Amino acid sequence: MTIWLLSIILLVVFYLLITEKLPIDLTGIGIMVTLMVTGILSPLEAVAGFANPAVITVGAMFLISRAMVRSGVVDSIAQKVISSSRGNAKIAIAVTMLIVAIVSAFINNTPVVVLFIPVVLSMSCEFGFSPSKVLIPISYASILAGTCTLIGTSTNIIISDLSASYGYGTLKMFELAAAGVPIALIGTLFLYFVSPKVMPSLANPTCELKDSEHRRYLAELKIQRGSGLIGSDPVQVFVEKYPSIEVLELIRYSHVFYPYRDRERIAADDLLLVKGSLSELVALLDDNSVELPDKNPDLDITKDSDQSLIVELIIPPQSALLGERLLETGLKHGAIIIYDPNFRRAHLADLEELKPLIIENIKYADIVRGSNEDFQLIFGADQPEDVLEIIDDDTKLLIYTQNSGSVKVLLNSQEAIVHTEKITPVSTIGAGDNFNAGIIHWLLRNGTTRAGLQLLQEAELSEMAGTGIKFATNVCLGFDNYISHDFARGILAGQ
Repeated sequence: MTIWLLSIILLVVFYLLITEKLPIDLTGIGIMVTLMVTGILSPLEAVAGFANPAVITVGAMFLISRAMVRSGVVDSIAQKVISSSRGNAKIAIAVTMLIVAIVSAFINNTPVVVLFIPVVLSMSCEFGFSPSKVLIPISYASILAGTCTLIGTSTNIIISDLSASYGYGTLKMFELAAAGVPIALIGTLFLYFVSPKVMPSLANPTCELKDSEHRRYLAELKIQRGSGLIGSDPVQVFVEKYPSIEVLELIRYSHVFYPYRDRERIAADDLLLVKGSLSELVALLDDNSVELPDKNPDLDITKDSDQSLIVELIIPPQSALLGERLLETGLKHGAIIIYDPNFRRAHLADLEELKPLIIENIKYADIVRGSNEDFQLIFGADQPEDVLEIIDDDTKLLIYTQNSGSVKVLLNSQEAIVHTEKITPVSTIGAGDNFNAGIIHWLLRNGTTRAGLQLLQEAELSEMAGTGIKFATNVCLGFDNYISHDFARGILAGQ
Protein backbone atom coordinates (compact mmCIF):
# COMPACT_ATOMS: atom_id res chain seq x y z
CA MET A 1 0.00 0.00 0.00
CA THR A 2 2.85 2.37 0.88
CA ILE A 3 4.44 1.87 -2.56
CA TRP A 4 1.19 2.76 -4.34
CA LEU A 5 0.62 5.79 -2.14
CA LEU A 6 4.19 7.02 -2.69
CA SER A 7 3.85 6.50 -6.46
CA ILE A 8 0.67 8.59 -6.54
CA ILE A 9 2.38 11.36 -4.54
CA LEU A 10 5.33 11.37 -6.95
CA LEU A 11 3.04 11.56 -9.99
CA VAL A 12 1.16 14.50 -8.49
CA VAL A 13 4.48 16.20 -7.68
CA PHE A 14 5.78 15.70 -11.23
CA TYR A 15 2.56 17.17 -12.61
CA LEU A 16 2.76 20.22 -10.34
CA LEU A 17 6.44 20.80 -11.09
CA ILE A 18 5.91 20.55 -14.86
CA THR A 19 2.73 22.66 -15.01
CA GLU A 20 3.68 25.05 -12.17
CA LYS A 21 0.04 25.20 -11.12
CA LEU A 22 1.43 25.93 -7.66
CA PRO A 23 4.67 27.76 -6.82
CA ILE A 24 7.60 25.34 -6.72
CA ASP A 25 8.46 26.17 -3.11
CA LEU A 26 4.85 25.48 -2.08
CA THR A 27 4.98 22.14 -3.91
CA GLY A 28 8.19 21.23 -2.05
CA ILE A 29 6.70 22.02 1.36
CA GLY A 30 3.52 20.21 0.32
CA ILE A 31 5.47 17.01 -0.34
CA MET A 32 6.97 17.11 3.13
CA VAL A 33 3.59 17.73 4.80
CA THR A 34 1.89 15.00 2.73
CA LEU A 35 4.56 12.43 3.64
CA MET A 36 4.09 13.27 7.33
CA VAL A 37 0.27 13.19 7.19
CA THR A 38 0.24 9.83 5.40
CA GLY A 39 2.71 8.35 7.90
CA ILE A 40 5.32 7.48 5.26
CA LEU A 41 7.80 9.67 7.18
CA SER A 42 7.83 10.64 10.83
CA PRO A 43 7.95 14.37 11.62
CA LEU A 44 11.60 14.01 12.66
CA GLU A 45 12.52 12.29 9.37
CA ALA A 46 10.59 14.84 7.30
CA VAL A 47 12.49 17.85 8.67
CA ALA A 48 15.87 16.12 9.09
CA GLY A 49 17.00 17.37 5.67
CA PHE A 50 17.08 20.98 6.90
CA ALA A 51 19.96 20.05 9.19
CA ASN A 52 21.89 18.35 6.39
CA PRO A 53 25.28 20.02 5.82
CA ALA A 54 24.70 19.76 2.06
CA VAL A 55 21.62 22.02 2.24
CA ILE A 56 23.49 24.61 4.33
CA THR A 57 26.49 24.50 1.97
CA VAL A 58 24.34 25.05 -1.13
CA GLY A 59 22.55 27.94 0.59
CA ALA A 60 25.90 29.50 1.51
CA MET A 61 27.01 29.24 -2.13
CA PHE A 62 23.98 31.25 -3.26
CA LEU A 63 24.91 33.92 -0.71
CA ILE A 64 28.44 34.07 -2.17
CA SER A 65 27.00 34.37 -5.67
CA ARG A 66 24.69 37.21 -4.64
CA ALA A 67 27.62 38.99 -3.00
CA MET A 68 29.56 38.78 -6.26
CA VAL A 69 26.67 40.46 -8.11
CA ARG A 70 26.18 43.21 -5.51
CA SER A 71 29.89 43.97 -5.21
CA GLY A 72 30.29 44.55 -8.96
CA VAL A 73 32.54 41.52 -9.56
CA VAL A 74 30.30 40.26 -12.38
CA ASP A 75 30.37 43.58 -14.22
CA SER A 76 34.13 43.70 -13.81
CA ILE A 77 34.44 40.19 -15.29
CA ALA A 78 32.33 41.16 -18.31
CA GLN A 79 34.44 44.22 -19.04
CA LYS A 80 37.71 42.32 -18.64
CA VAL A 81 36.54 39.53 -20.95
CA ILE A 82 35.46 42.04 -23.61
CA SER A 83 38.70 44.02 -23.39
CA SER A 84 40.95 40.94 -23.39
CA SER A 85 39.25 39.46 -26.49
CA ARG A 86 40.40 42.41 -28.66
CA GLY A 87 37.20 42.51 -30.65
CA ASN A 88 37.15 38.77 -31.41
CA ALA A 89 33.88 37.10 -30.44
CA LYS A 90 35.36 33.57 -30.55
CA ILE A 91 38.07 34.51 -28.07
CA ALA A 92 35.49 36.17 -25.80
CA ILE A 93 33.30 33.04 -25.82
CA ALA A 94 36.30 30.78 -25.15
CA VAL A 95 37.48 32.91 -22.23
CA THR A 96 33.96 33.02 -20.78
CA MET A 97 33.55 29.24 -20.97
CA LEU A 98 36.97 28.77 -19.36
CA ILE A 99 36.13 31.14 -16.48
CA VAL A 100 32.74 29.47 -15.97
CA ALA A 101 34.36 26.01 -15.89
CA ILE A 102 37.01 27.04 -13.35
CA VAL A 103 34.56 28.87 -11.07
CA SER A 104 31.99 26.03 -11.29
CA ALA A 105 34.55 23.62 -9.88
CA PHE A 106 34.38 25.53 -6.58
CA ILE A 107 30.89 27.13 -6.58
CA ASN A 108 27.52 25.51 -7.25
CA ASN A 109 26.89 25.56 -11.00
CA THR A 110 23.38 27.10 -10.89
CA PRO A 111 24.38 30.48 -9.39
CA VAL A 112 27.46 30.56 -11.63
CA VAL A 113 25.30 30.32 -14.76
CA VAL A 114 22.94 32.94 -13.35
CA LEU A 115 25.94 35.21 -12.74
CA PHE A 116 27.19 34.88 -16.30
CA ILE A 117 23.88 35.39 -18.11
CA PRO A 118 24.26 39.22 -18.02
CA VAL A 119 27.91 38.83 -19.06
CA VAL A 120 26.93 36.83 -22.16
CA LEU A 121 24.10 39.22 -23.02
CA SER A 122 26.45 42.19 -22.76
CA MET A 123 29.03 40.43 -24.95
CA SER A 124 26.41 39.49 -27.55
CA CYS A 125 25.50 43.16 -27.93
CA GLU A 126 29.16 44.16 -28.13
CA PHE A 127 30.18 41.53 -30.72
CA GLY A 128 26.87 41.02 -32.51
CA PHE A 129 26.37 37.27 -31.96
CA SER A 130 23.23 35.45 -30.82
CA PRO A 131 23.28 34.72 -27.05
CA SER A 132 21.20 31.57 -27.63
CA LYS A 133 24.27 29.94 -29.20
CA VAL A 134 26.29 30.47 -26.00
CA LEU A 135 23.97 30.28 -22.98
CA ILE A 136 23.22 26.53 -23.16
CA PRO A 137 26.89 25.59 -23.82
CA ILE A 138 27.92 27.68 -20.81
CA SER A 139 25.33 25.91 -18.68
CA TYR A 140 26.60 22.48 -19.77
CA ALA A 141 30.24 23.50 -19.29
CA SER A 142 29.35 24.57 -15.76
CA ILE A 143 27.70 21.20 -15.05
CA LEU A 144 30.66 19.25 -16.42
CA ALA A 145 33.21 21.28 -14.46
CA GLY A 146 31.18 20.80 -11.30
CA THR A 147 32.18 17.12 -11.31
CA CYS A 148 35.84 18.02 -10.71
CA THR A 149 35.63 18.77 -6.97
CA LEU A 150 33.57 17.87 -3.94
CA ILE A 151 31.87 21.29 -3.72
CA GLY A 152 31.40 21.78 -7.47
CA THR A 153 27.83 20.56 -7.35
CA SER A 154 25.32 19.89 -4.58
CA THR A 155 24.99 16.27 -5.76
CA ASN A 156 28.61 15.54 -4.83
CA ILE A 157 28.08 17.02 -1.36
CA ILE A 158 24.96 14.95 -0.77
CA ILE A 159 26.69 11.74 -1.93
CA SER A 160 29.65 12.49 0.36
CA ASP A 161 27.30 13.02 3.29
CA LEU A 162 25.44 9.77 2.55
CA SER A 163 28.74 7.93 2.22
CA ALA A 164 29.79 9.14 5.65
CA SER A 165 26.42 8.22 7.20
CA TYR A 166 26.79 4.63 5.96
CA GLY A 167 30.32 4.33 7.35
CA TYR A 168 32.33 4.63 4.11
CA GLY A 169 33.86 7.99 4.94
CA THR A 170 33.52 11.34 3.18
CA LEU A 171 34.87 12.19 -0.27
CA LYS A 172 38.06 14.25 -0.41
CA MET A 173 38.08 17.69 -2.05
CA PHE A 174 39.79 16.60 -5.29
CA GLU A 175 39.00 12.88 -5.19
CA LEU A 176 36.72 13.20 -8.23
CA ALA A 177 39.21 15.26 -10.26
CA ALA A 178 40.81 12.22 -11.93
CA ALA A 179 37.58 11.53 -13.78
CA GLY A 180 36.03 14.99 -13.67
CA VAL A 181 38.83 17.03 -15.27
CA PRO A 182 39.09 14.95 -18.50
CA ILE A 183 35.28 14.91 -18.81
CA ALA A 184 35.12 18.70 -18.34
CA LEU A 185 37.93 19.37 -20.86
CA ILE A 186 36.55 17.11 -23.60
CA GLY A 187 32.97 18.24 -23.03
CA THR A 188 33.82 21.95 -23.03
CA LEU A 189 35.86 21.67 -26.25
CA PHE A 190 33.00 19.77 -27.90
CA LEU A 191 30.52 22.45 -26.86
CA TYR A 192 32.76 25.26 -28.09
CA PHE A 193 33.13 23.86 -31.61
CA VAL A 194 29.75 22.16 -32.16
CA SER A 195 27.20 24.41 -30.41
CA PRO A 196 27.52 27.38 -32.84
CA LYS A 197 26.50 25.05 -35.67
CA VAL A 198 23.50 23.37 -34.01
CA MET A 199 22.09 25.96 -31.58
CA PRO A 200 19.35 28.34 -32.86
CA SER A 201 20.14 31.95 -33.66
CA LEU A 202 17.75 34.18 -31.71
CA ALA A 203 17.90 37.95 -31.36
CA ASN A 204 18.98 39.58 -28.10
CA PRO A 205 16.17 41.95 -27.02
CA THR A 206 18.41 43.87 -24.59
CA CYS A 207 20.75 45.31 -27.24
CA GLU A 208 20.45 48.98 -28.20
CA LEU A 209 18.42 49.78 -25.07
CA LYS A 210 21.12 51.96 -23.51
CA ASP A 211 21.22 55.73 -23.95
CA SER A 212 22.54 56.52 -27.41
CA GLU A 213 21.64 58.27 -30.63
CA HIS A 214 20.19 55.05 -32.09
CA ARG A 215 18.44 53.85 -28.94
CA ARG A 216 15.55 51.42 -29.44
CA TYR A 217 12.72 50.45 -27.09
CA LEU A 218 10.94 47.18 -26.32
CA ALA A 219 7.15 47.04 -26.73
CA GLU A 220 4.42 44.41 -26.79
CA LEU A 221 1.77 44.93 -29.47
CA LYS A 222 -1.53 43.15 -30.11
CA ILE A 223 -2.78 42.44 -33.65
CA GLN A 224 -6.32 43.77 -34.03
CA ARG A 225 -9.03 41.77 -35.75
CA GLY A 226 -9.23 42.93 -39.36
CA SER A 227 -5.68 44.32 -39.27
CA GLY A 228 -3.84 44.55 -42.57
CA LEU A 229 -0.89 42.78 -40.95
CA ILE A 230 -2.74 39.44 -40.66
CA GLY A 231 -1.08 36.78 -42.83
CA SER A 232 2.23 38.69 -43.05
CA ASP A 233 5.67 37.26 -42.37
CA PRO A 234 6.78 38.73 -39.00
CA VAL A 235 10.39 38.96 -40.25
CA GLN A 236 9.48 41.23 -43.17
CA VAL A 237 6.26 42.89 -41.99
CA PHE A 238 7.80 46.20 -40.87
CA VAL A 239 10.95 46.32 -43.03
CA GLU A 240 9.63 48.70 -45.69
CA LYS A 241 7.56 51.21 -43.68
CA TYR A 242 9.18 50.98 -40.23
CA PRO A 243 12.76 49.78 -40.79
CA SER A 244 13.87 50.22 -37.17
CA ILE A 245 11.15 47.90 -35.82
CA GLU A 246 12.18 44.27 -35.43
CA VAL A 247 9.87 41.44 -34.31
CA LEU A 248 11.60 39.38 -31.63
CA GLU A 249 8.78 37.04 -30.61
CA LEU A 250 5.31 36.12 -31.82
CA ILE A 251 3.08 35.03 -28.93
CA ARG A 252 -0.08 33.07 -29.72
CA TYR A 253 -2.02 32.11 -26.61
CA SER A 254 0.44 30.02 -24.56
CA HIS A 255 2.95 29.42 -27.40
CA VAL A 256 5.96 31.59 -28.19
CA PHE A 257 7.33 31.55 -31.76
CA TYR A 258 10.64 33.03 -32.90
CA PRO A 259 10.34 34.61 -36.38
CA TYR A 260 13.80 33.60 -37.58
CA ARG A 261 13.29 29.97 -36.54
CA ASP A 262 9.55 29.31 -36.69
CA ARG A 263 7.91 30.20 -40.00
CA GLU A 264 4.59 31.35 -38.54
CA ARG A 265 2.34 33.95 -40.17
CA ILE A 266 0.72 36.73 -38.14
CA ALA A 267 -2.87 36.02 -37.03
CA ALA A 268 -5.56 38.04 -35.27
CA ASP A 269 -5.04 38.50 -31.51
CA ASP A 270 -1.35 37.57 -31.76
CA LEU A 271 1.05 39.45 -29.51
CA LEU A 272 4.28 40.75 -31.02
CA LEU A 273 7.32 41.54 -28.89
CA VAL A 274 9.08 44.20 -30.95
CA LYS A 275 12.08 46.50 -30.66
CA GLY A 276 12.25 49.84 -32.44
CA SER A 277 12.75 53.58 -32.26
CA LEU A 278 10.28 55.59 -30.20
CA SER A 279 9.05 57.64 -33.18
CA GLU A 280 8.32 54.59 -35.32
CA LEU A 281 6.59 52.73 -32.47
CA VAL A 282 4.25 55.70 -31.93
CA ALA A 283 3.68 56.00 -35.70
CA LEU A 284 2.79 52.29 -35.85
CA LEU A 285 0.23 52.72 -33.05
CA ASP A 286 -1.26 55.64 -35.01
CA ASP A 287 -1.89 53.29 -37.98
CA ASN A 288 -4.51 51.38 -35.92
CA SER A 289 -3.27 48.02 -37.23
CA VAL A 290 -1.93 47.18 -33.77
CA GLU A 291 -2.74 48.21 -30.22
CA LEU A 292 -1.27 47.86 -26.76
CA PRO A 293 -2.48 44.74 -24.89
CA ASP A 294 -5.17 45.37 -22.25
CA LYS A 295 -5.38 49.03 -23.23
CA ASN A 296 -8.22 51.00 -21.67
CA PRO A 297 -10.39 52.21 -24.58
CA ASP A 298 -10.84 55.60 -22.90
CA LEU A 299 -7.11 56.31 -22.90
CA ASP A 300 -5.24 57.82 -25.84
CA ILE A 301 -1.46 57.38 -25.82
CA THR A 302 -0.69 58.55 -29.35
CA LYS A 303 1.64 61.43 -30.06
CA ASP A 304 -1.21 64.01 -30.10
CA SER A 305 -2.58 62.96 -26.72
CA ASP A 306 -2.65 65.44 -23.83
CA GLN A 307 -3.85 62.95 -21.22
CA SER A 308 -1.90 62.16 -18.07
CA LEU A 309 -0.98 58.53 -17.52
CA ILE A 310 0.40 56.52 -14.64
CA VAL A 311 2.98 54.11 -16.02
CA GLU A 312 5.40 51.54 -14.63
CA LEU A 313 9.00 52.17 -15.67
CA ILE A 314 11.77 49.56 -15.74
CA ILE A 315 15.35 50.76 -15.33
CA PRO A 316 17.47 48.67 -17.74
CA PRO A 317 21.04 47.67 -16.79
CA GLN A 318 22.54 50.30 -19.13
CA SER A 319 20.38 53.25 -17.98
CA ALA A 320 21.99 56.61 -17.23
CA LEU A 321 19.79 56.77 -14.09
CA LEU A 322 21.77 54.00 -12.37
CA GLY A 323 23.42 55.29 -9.22
CA GLU A 324 21.28 58.44 -9.01
CA ARG A 325 19.11 59.14 -5.97
CA LEU A 326 15.42 58.88 -6.76
CA LEU A 327 14.48 62.04 -4.86
CA GLU A 328 17.14 64.16 -6.54
CA THR A 329 16.14 62.86 -9.97
CA GLY A 330 12.48 63.61 -9.24
CA LEU A 331 13.18 67.11 -7.99
CA LYS A 332 15.34 67.85 -11.02
CA HIS A 333 12.42 67.01 -13.30
CA GLY A 334 9.78 68.94 -11.31
CA ALA A 335 8.11 65.94 -9.67
CA ILE A 336 5.79 66.40 -6.69
CA ILE A 337 7.30 64.47 -3.77
CA ILE A 338 4.80 62.86 -1.37
CA TYR A 339 6.07 61.43 1.91
CA ASP A 340 4.16 59.13 4.26
CA PRO A 341 6.30 58.08 7.30
CA ASN A 342 3.90 55.20 8.15
CA PHE A 343 5.53 54.94 11.60
CA ARG A 344 4.09 52.39 14.01
CA ARG A 345 4.60 51.54 17.67
CA ALA A 346 6.70 48.51 16.71
CA HIS A 347 9.31 50.94 15.30
CA LEU A 348 9.79 52.85 18.58
CA ALA A 349 12.95 50.95 19.50
CA ASP A 350 14.61 52.35 16.36
CA LEU A 351 13.20 55.89 16.63
CA GLU A 352 16.52 57.51 17.57
CA GLU A 353 18.15 56.07 14.46
CA LEU A 354 15.19 56.68 12.13
CA LYS A 355 14.16 60.18 13.22
CA PRO A 356 16.96 62.07 11.35
CA LEU A 357 16.02 60.16 8.17
CA ILE A 358 12.33 60.99 8.63
CA ILE A 359 13.15 64.69 9.08
CA GLU A 360 15.35 64.60 5.95
CA ASN A 361 12.50 63.01 3.93
CA ILE A 362 10.07 65.66 5.18
CA LYS A 363 12.54 68.33 4.06
CA TYR A 364 12.48 66.93 0.50
CA ALA A 365 8.70 66.41 0.40
CA ASP A 366 6.11 68.80 -1.06
CA ILE A 367 3.25 66.86 0.55
CA VAL A 368 3.56 65.24 3.98
CA ARG A 369 0.81 62.72 4.70
CA GLY A 370 0.61 61.02 8.06
CA SER A 371 -1.80 59.83 10.73
CA ASN A 372 -2.21 61.25 14.21
CA GLU A 373 -0.50 58.07 15.47
CA ASP A 374 2.50 58.64 13.17
CA PHE A 375 3.15 62.17 14.37
CA GLN A 376 2.43 61.41 18.02
CA LEU A 377 4.97 58.59 18.07
CA ILE A 378 7.64 60.46 16.08
CA PHE A 379 7.36 64.01 17.47
CA GLY A 380 4.96 63.72 20.42
CA ALA A 381 2.61 66.06 18.51
CA ASP A 382 -1.15 65.66 19.09
CA GLN A 383 -2.44 68.34 16.69
CA PRO A 384 -1.64 69.12 13.02
CA GLU A 385 -0.67 72.68 14.01
CA ASP A 386 1.99 71.22 16.32
CA VAL A 387 3.34 69.15 13.43
CA LEU A 388 3.63 72.23 11.21
CA GLU A 389 5.45 74.06 13.98
CA ILE A 390 7.95 71.21 14.27
CA ILE A 391 8.39 71.01 10.49
CA ASP A 392 8.85 74.81 10.51
CA ASP A 393 7.78 75.22 6.88
CA ASP A 394 4.21 76.32 6.17
CA THR A 395 4.76 75.87 2.41
CA LYS A 396 4.50 72.11 2.98
CA LEU A 397 1.08 70.67 2.26
CA LEU A 398 0.24 68.66 5.38
CA ILE A 399 -2.45 65.97 5.20
CA TYR A 400 -3.33 64.84 8.74
CA THR A 401 -5.53 61.75 8.98
CA GLN A 402 -7.29 60.55 12.13
CA ASN A 403 -8.20 56.92 11.41
CA SER A 404 -12.03 56.80 11.15
CA GLY A 405 -12.42 60.49 12.04
CA SER A 406 -11.77 63.53 9.88
CA VAL A 407 -8.91 64.50 7.57
CA LYS A 408 -7.28 67.91 7.95
CA VAL A 409 -5.33 69.55 5.13
CA LEU A 410 -3.11 72.55 5.91
CA LEU A 411 -1.29 74.79 3.43
CA ASN A 412 -0.11 78.42 3.64
CA SER A 413 -2.29 79.21 6.70
CA GLN A 414 -5.32 77.57 5.00
CA GLU A 415 -7.14 74.65 6.62
CA ALA A 416 -9.64 72.25 5.07
CA ILE A 417 -11.47 69.64 7.15
CA VAL A 418 -13.16 66.66 5.46
CA HIS A 419 -15.16 64.13 7.48
CA THR A 420 -15.00 60.45 6.63
CA GLU A 421 -18.02 58.30 5.81
CA LYS A 422 -19.33 56.07 8.59
CA ILE A 423 -18.85 52.45 7.47
CA THR A 424 -18.38 48.98 8.93
CA PRO A 425 -14.96 48.03 7.56
CA VAL A 426 -14.29 44.49 6.38
CA SER A 427 -10.52 45.04 6.37
CA THR A 428 -8.29 48.11 6.76
CA ILE A 429 -5.25 46.54 5.06
CA GLY A 430 -4.11 48.82 2.24
CA ALA A 431 -6.35 51.75 3.27
CA GLY A 432 -3.43 54.13 3.83
CA ASP A 433 -1.69 53.26 0.57
CA ASN A 434 -4.92 53.69 -1.38
CA PHE A 435 -5.62 57.01 0.34
CA ASN A 436 -2.26 58.16 -1.03
CA ALA A 437 -3.21 56.75 -4.45
CA GLY A 438 -6.37 58.85 -4.36
CA ILE A 439 -4.33 61.99 -3.65
CA ILE A 440 -2.05 61.18 -6.61
CA HIS A 441 -5.06 60.54 -8.85
CA TRP A 442 -6.53 63.95 -7.95
CA LEU A 443 -3.22 65.71 -8.68
CA LEU A 444 -2.91 64.01 -12.08
CA ARG A 445 -6.56 64.49 -13.03
CA ASN A 446 -6.31 68.22 -12.32
CA GLY A 447 -2.89 68.65 -13.92
CA THR A 448 -1.41 70.04 -10.70
CA THR A 449 2.27 70.94 -11.02
CA ARG A 450 4.78 71.43 -8.27
CA ALA A 451 4.48 75.21 -8.57
CA GLY A 452 0.69 75.00 -8.83
CA LEU A 453 0.55 73.11 -5.54
CA GLN A 454 1.11 76.36 -3.63
CA LEU A 455 -1.87 78.01 -5.39
CA LEU A 456 -4.49 75.49 -4.23
CA GLN A 457 -7.47 76.97 -2.39
CA GLU A 458 -9.50 75.53 0.48
CA ALA A 459 -12.18 74.04 -1.80
CA GLU A 460 -9.52 72.27 -3.88
CA LEU A 461 -7.77 70.98 -0.75
CA SER A 462 -11.11 69.55 0.44
CA GLU A 463 -11.74 67.89 -2.93
CA MET A 464 -8.27 66.34 -2.94
CA ALA A 465 -8.70 64.92 0.57
CA GLY A 466 -12.19 63.69 -0.36
CA THR A 467 -10.76 61.72 -3.29
CA GLY A 468 -8.25 60.06 -0.97
CA ILE A 469 -11.05 59.17 1.45
CA LYS A 470 -13.10 57.62 -1.37
CA PHE A 471 -10.19 55.38 -2.39
CA ALA A 472 -9.51 54.29 1.22
CA THR A 473 -13.22 53.70 1.96
CA ASN A 474 -13.63 51.45 -1.09
CA VAL A 475 -10.68 49.30 0.03
CA CYS A 476 -12.06 48.99 3.58
CA LEU A 477 -15.31 47.50 2.22
CA GLY A 478 -13.58 44.37 0.84
CA PHE A 479 -10.83 41.88 1.55
CA ASP A 480 -8.59 43.05 -1.31
CA ASN A 481 -5.90 45.64 -0.55
CA TYR A 482 -6.72 47.58 -3.72
CA ILE A 483 -9.76 49.41 -5.14
CA SER A 484 -12.45 47.39 -6.92
CA HIS A 485 -12.79 47.30 -10.72
CA ASP A 486 -16.25 48.93 -10.55
CA PHE A 487 -14.89 51.76 -8.42
CA ALA A 488 -11.93 52.26 -10.82
CA ARG A 489 -14.28 52.40 -13.83
CA GLY A 490 -16.40 54.99 -12.02
CA ILE A 491 -13.36 57.09 -11.23
CA LEU A 492 -12.18 56.99 -14.86
CA ALA A 493 -15.69 57.99 -15.96
CA GLY A 494 -15.47 61.03 -13.68
CA GLN A 495 -18.05 59.88 -11.14
